Amino acid sequence: MVYVSNTDIQHWSDGVIRFLNTIKDDSFVLLHEDFYLTQPVDKHGIENLWKHHHAFDRVSLLGNHTPSRTEKWNEFFVHRHEGEYQFSFEASIQNKHFLLENLKPGLDPWESERVMAKVAKGKVLSSEHPVIWYEDKSRRLEIK
Repeated sequence: MVYVSNTDIQHWSDGVIRFLNTIKDDSFVLLHEDFYLTQPVDKHGIENLWKHHHAFDRVSLLGNHTPSRTEKWNEFFVHRHEGEYQFSFEASIQNKHFLLENLKPGLDPWESERVMAKVAKGKVLSSEHPVIWYEDKSRRLEIK
Protein backbone atom coordinates (compact mmCIF):
# COMPACT_ATOMS: atom_id res chain seq x y z
CA MET A 1 0.00 0.00 0.00
CA VAL A 2 1.22 3.51 -0.77
CA TYR A 3 0.00 6.36 1.41
CA VAL A 4 0.13 9.96 0.22
CA SER A 5 -0.50 12.61 2.84
CA ASN A 6 -1.77 16.06 1.97
CA THR A 7 -0.33 17.46 5.20
CA ASP A 8 2.03 20.43 4.87
CA ILE A 9 5.68 19.69 5.62
CA GLN A 10 5.64 21.64 8.91
CA HIS A 11 2.93 19.27 10.26
CA TRP A 12 4.27 16.14 8.60
CA SER A 13 3.89 14.06 11.76
CA ASP A 14 0.13 14.74 11.81
CA GLY A 15 -0.23 12.98 8.45
CA VAL A 16 1.81 10.00 9.62
CA ILE A 17 -0.25 9.71 12.80
CA ARG A 18 -3.48 9.80 10.75
CA PHE A 19 -2.09 7.09 8.45
CA LEU A 20 -1.04 4.85 11.33
CA ASN A 21 -4.51 5.10 12.83
CA THR A 22 -6.05 3.83 9.56
CA ILE A 23 -4.01 0.67 9.05
CA LYS A 24 -4.90 -2.67 10.57
CA ASP A 25 -1.41 -4.18 10.39
CA ASP A 26 0.76 -3.91 13.48
CA SER A 27 3.98 -3.96 11.40
CA PHE A 28 4.90 -2.64 7.99
CA VAL A 29 7.92 -1.57 5.95
CA LEU A 30 8.51 2.18 5.91
CA LEU A 31 10.33 3.79 2.98
CA HIS A 32 10.19 7.49 2.20
CA GLU A 33 9.39 8.71 -1.29
CA ASP A 34 12.87 10.18 -1.80
CA PHE A 35 14.67 6.87 -1.17
CA TYR A 36 15.69 5.20 -4.40
CA LEU A 37 16.75 1.55 -4.44
CA THR A 38 20.22 1.18 -5.93
CA GLN A 39 20.75 -2.62 -5.80
CA PRO A 40 18.53 -5.69 -5.85
CA VAL A 41 16.69 -6.33 -2.58
CA ASP A 42 17.89 -9.29 -0.50
CA LYS A 43 14.49 -11.00 -0.25
CA HIS A 44 15.85 -13.90 1.80
CA GLY A 45 17.38 -11.43 4.25
CA ILE A 46 14.09 -9.57 4.64
CA GLU A 47 12.24 -12.85 5.20
CA ASN A 48 14.79 -13.81 7.86
CA LEU A 49 14.37 -10.47 9.66
CA TRP A 50 10.57 -10.63 9.30
CA LYS A 51 10.54 -13.89 11.29
CA HIS A 52 11.71 -11.92 14.34
CA HIS A 53 9.91 -8.60 13.88
CA HIS A 54 7.12 -9.32 16.41
CA ALA A 55 9.61 -9.19 19.28
CA PHE A 56 10.98 -5.77 18.25
CA ASP A 57 9.81 -2.18 17.95
CA ARG A 58 11.85 -1.62 14.82
CA VAL A 59 13.87 -3.86 12.51
CA SER A 60 16.44 -1.98 10.46
CA LEU A 61 16.80 -3.05 6.84
CA LEU A 62 20.14 -1.22 6.54
CA GLY A 63 22.28 -3.67 8.46
CA ASN A 64 24.43 -2.94 11.47
CA HIS A 65 25.67 0.42 10.21
CA THR A 66 26.34 1.83 13.71
CA PRO A 67 28.22 -0.92 15.60
CA SER A 68 28.90 1.43 18.53
CA ARG A 69 25.16 1.38 19.31
CA THR A 70 24.66 -2.38 19.05
CA GLU A 71 25.65 -5.71 20.48
CA LYS A 72 25.60 -9.21 18.99
CA TRP A 73 22.41 -11.26 19.48
CA ASN A 74 22.51 -14.70 17.85
CA GLU A 75 23.08 -14.05 14.13
CA PHE A 76 21.75 -10.49 14.48
CA PHE A 77 22.50 -7.27 16.34
CA VAL A 78 20.33 -5.36 18.82
CA HIS A 79 20.58 -1.75 19.89
CA ARG A 80 21.99 -1.18 23.34
CA HIS A 81 19.46 0.38 25.70
CA GLU A 82 21.43 3.63 25.93
CA GLY A 83 21.97 3.90 22.15
CA GLU A 84 20.40 6.70 20.11
CA TYR A 85 18.19 6.19 17.09
CA GLN A 86 16.06 3.41 18.45
CA PHE A 87 13.30 5.56 16.93
CA SER A 88 14.17 6.24 13.31
CA PHE A 89 12.56 6.65 9.90
CA GLU A 90 15.36 4.81 8.13
CA ALA A 91 14.21 1.89 5.98
CA SER A 92 12.80 -0.49 8.57
CA ILE A 93 10.08 -2.87 9.51
CA GLN A 94 8.21 -0.56 11.86
CA ASN A 95 5.91 -1.41 14.74
CA LYS A 96 2.84 0.82 14.40
CA HIS A 97 2.27 1.07 18.17
CA PHE A 98 5.88 2.11 18.87
CA LEU A 99 5.60 4.85 16.26
CA LEU A 100 2.28 6.09 17.65
CA GLU A 101 3.69 6.16 21.20
CA ASN A 102 6.63 8.29 20.11
CA LEU A 103 5.40 10.53 17.29
CA LYS A 104 4.40 14.01 18.40
CA PRO A 105 1.91 16.11 16.38
CA GLY A 106 2.93 19.32 14.65
CA LEU A 107 6.48 18.40 13.65
CA ASP A 108 8.26 18.25 10.32
CA PRO A 109 10.02 14.97 9.40
CA TRP A 110 13.43 16.14 10.60
CA GLU A 111 12.18 17.32 13.99
CA SER A 112 10.13 14.14 14.38
CA GLU A 113 13.15 11.91 14.04
CA ARG A 114 15.85 14.10 15.55
CA VAL A 115 13.98 14.83 18.78
CA MET A 116 12.72 11.31 19.44
CA ALA A 117 15.93 9.58 18.30
CA LYS A 118 17.61 10.88 21.43
CA VAL A 119 14.93 9.89 23.96
CA ALA A 120 12.72 7.07 22.65
CA LYS A 121 13.65 3.63 23.91
CA GLY A 122 12.64 0.48 22.11
CA LYS A 123 13.94 -2.86 20.96
CA VAL A 124 15.75 -2.65 17.61
CA LEU A 125 17.06 -5.55 15.54
CA SER A 126 19.36 -5.51 12.52
CA SER A 127 21.31 -7.98 10.44
CA GLU A 128 25.03 -7.64 9.90
CA HIS A 129 24.63 -6.45 6.31
CA PRO A 130 21.93 -4.40 4.58
CA VAL A 131 19.01 -6.21 2.97
CA ILE A 132 18.17 -3.15 0.90
CA TRP A 133 20.46 -0.49 -0.52
CA TYR A 134 19.22 2.96 -1.33
CA GLU A 135 20.28 6.54 -1.78
CA ASP A 136 18.47 9.47 -0.25
CA LYS A 137 17.92 11.81 -3.19
CA SER A 138 16.89 14.91 -1.27
CA ARG A 139 17.88 16.69 1.88
CA ARG A 140 15.33 19.00 3.45
CA LEU A 141 13.41 19.20 0.16
CA GLU A 142 16.51 19.99 -1.92
CA ILE A 143 17.30 17.52 -4.70
CA LYS A 144 20.86 16.17 -4.59
